[in-house]
Amino acid sequence: MSDMIKRRAPNEELLYATVIFQRLEPLLSPHGVEPWLAHAQGTNTFLSECYYGLPNNPFIASIYQHQQVLGVADPLSSPNTSGKGQQSPTQLDRDRPIGGVFEVFTAFKLILSKLKQLDASNHEACQKLFEDLVLHKDKTIAWFAGVAPSLGAEPTRCSNYLSTCAKLPSTDGVFGPAYYFPSLASARLHVFYWTALAIVYPMIYQVKVLAMAQTQSFGSIDQTADEDAMLSWYYADEICRGIPYCLTDTEKIWGAQHAMFPLSQVSNVYSILRWRDKFMWCQGALTAIEHLGFGLAVPLREAALKHWVLLENANVTHPSTCLFES
Repeated sequence: MSDMIKRRAPNEELLYATVIFQRLEPLLSPHGVEPWLAHAQGTNTFLSECYYGLPNNPFIASIYQHQQVLGVADPLSSPNTSGKGQQSPTQLDRDRPIGGVFEVFTAFKLILSKLKQLDASNHEACQKLFEDLVLHKDKTIAWFAGVAPSLGAEPTRCSNYLSTCAKLPSTDGVFGPAYYFPSLASARLHVFYWTALAIVYPMIYQVKVLAMAQTQSFGSIDQTADEDAMLSWYYADEICRGIPYCLTDTEKIWGAQHAMFPLSQVSNVYSILRWRDKFMWCQGALTAIEHLGFGLAVPLREAALKHWVLLENANVTHPSTCLFES
């Protein structure tokens, strides 16, 4: 495959085999998450060559749209945090809802790189990154407002929602009623949208704290009363309320694959906030996905638990500053 990419020689048969193995790999992932992410990136590169090299093949176009989501599903854990090497979406991609997801999550790679390199003593740099984060948040909200009408009816609350995934814990006593969506496509985009906001709001809070620390009027910020911090909790809860639908009987293969990384991200939020019941719900949900046959859920669950224990043993003054260090 590497040789064909270098020679720019798209091959349909090899592409189909590669994508099939990519889909099967989450079922058995003995080496953890990083190899799977590296393979997903390689598959995306090869698929892009085929997509642009064979533009009149509707089957490849359909595969391409779905695969792009997997390439950006876990922006904070991807080894390519600089955003380099990503295939830019075409205008056709941007006109589809899934193209917007690609753009939203690809932008996180560059933002995360800036955050990790940020000089916390540089007020101007902190202020500039804060403004970039707010701008990205506003663009994300505007994108979803534009695509929402195409997703059908808004999700409805369903008390005592009975997912056919028997091992999935109920959301009612922890987050509130689960959501029912008009389709898996709607559920997937809602969950990715909520995940984007659950990622960006803690970043905004963290950089805001750093920027304000450089001013003479700085006082402590109450995380339980700060609007940006509270919105990160709100959208984390929304994600969890959308998970049961993703694991319904007819949709569980696609749904489970797209639910794993949002669950790992919200586990981070609850770990930092020390919300044991919500964190343990996520652990239970990842266990349920494991029982559906997705071995990749195991290292994700173990990594989340390791992060929980790490923070429990740490003396953290501002827990949000640990969000992107794990």
